[in-house]
Amino acid sequence: MARAATIDPSLRREVEAVADALGRAMGELIEGVGALGGGPVGGVGERTGGGTVGPTALAGALGIDKVLASRLLKALRERDAASSLHAMPGPEPLRRVARACVARGVHEVVGLRASEAIARYEALIRGRAGDRSRLDAVLSAWAPSARREFELRRKQSLFRAMSEVRGVRAAFSHATVIVGRGQNEEAFDLVWVNGYRSLCRVRPGAVVKFASRRVVPWSHGRSVRALSGGLVTDPGQVVFRPFSSVPPPVVRVEQVEDTVQYVLGDGPVGEGKNLVYGEVCIAEVPRRVPTGSGRRGFFFAEVAVPCEVLQFDVLIQDGLYWDEGPELSIYDTSFEGVANVNDRRRDLDRLDLLESVESLGFPAKVRSGDMSEYGRLVEVAIGARWDYERTWFRGYRCRIDYPIYGTQVVMSFKAEEEEDW
Repeated sequence: MARAATIDPSLRREVEAVADALGRAMGELIEGVGALGGGPVGGVGERTGGGTVGPTALAGALGIDKVLASRLLKALRERDAASSLHAMPGPEPLRRVARACVARGVHEVVGLRASEAIARYEALIRGRAGDRSRLDAVLSAWAPSARREFELRRKQSLFRAMSEVRGVRAAFSHATVIVGRGQNEEAFDLVWVNGYRSLCRVRPGAVVKFASRRVVPWSHGRSVRALSGGLVTDPGQVVFRPFSSVPPPVVRVEQVEDTVQYVLGDGPVGEGKNLVYGEVCIAEVPRRVPTGSGRRGFFFAEVAVPCEVLQFDVLIQDGLYWDEGPELSIYDTSFEGVANVNDRRRDLDRLDLLESVESLGFPAKVRSGDMSEYGRLVEVAIGARWDYERTWFRGYRCRIDYPIYGTQVVMSFKAEEEEDW
């Protein structure tokens, strides 16, 4: 989206011209109504210098819908062109406002200027963008507030569509990786705790599967165990019963080389279940990278089930990796599959989204507003491999509303270097 603004600067100039003309014309109309009524009814900000009042008064004065009045006032108060046009109602609603203003007694010349500005606005939508949704996509590249709203609405629509297509959905998904020292001094051990709240099928027979995997080539074969120490392929060992529904969902587990795949058993449509499962991965990640390679250590969560919220936490034992904070990357995996962040060819698959990482501090404070028992869950997970009271971790969290199905959320860290690999 940001690249489009660089490729076609004439479009941005046109957007600014249309926004300025439309804002002035609509503001003049509303101020005219205010003058006729003996006081200001519009809140039109610096563009016209008008007064401020709520949408109820404007809707009552013009006989229009309150939602339309609210959107128009919000657009007129925006300070920049992209935000103003993004908030602006469509051409037809604006024409209704213009006709209502003229009917109220605003001079016809003012109404004509508004009609001309609305026509330019419509030409911008149809001629330059194609439709209003595409114009919003362009505007979102230039206005952070517009972009956040644009992304959230589109992601929400994708969630609804994909949950119906895939036949499964969850209210909350968490992926937590705990990185610490093990017996092998050349590699780190990991504990993964993953889970879903209100996981349910929305179509009979829908296949529900998710996986853990290692994508970095490593001389050590992958050693994955359940948190209890048992086989990861034993569902009775891998499912965290104290944090799952009673009875827990039926899960089939299979390990093939570096991937552990989980398949949800049959169950009634619409019956929401809580599922938490965990793994201990021994000598999973090499400690050092070749000197001067620029390679980074990284951990990722896959959006394998459409969900309303994803919480991805990375907890790193004190003294591991450089304490510079992670770099966040989100990949589209639909074509090339799961990405290695050190493979620069995959940069083309990175999505430009307004997601971010927050620090959980040191020692990490791992409470979650989305899952009341999450803090206790992390304590148990750490205790499965390390001494919880004596081992401190710094933490990072990426929380995403309506994460896009089929994406890979990655946090990468600066790693130690060595002369010989």
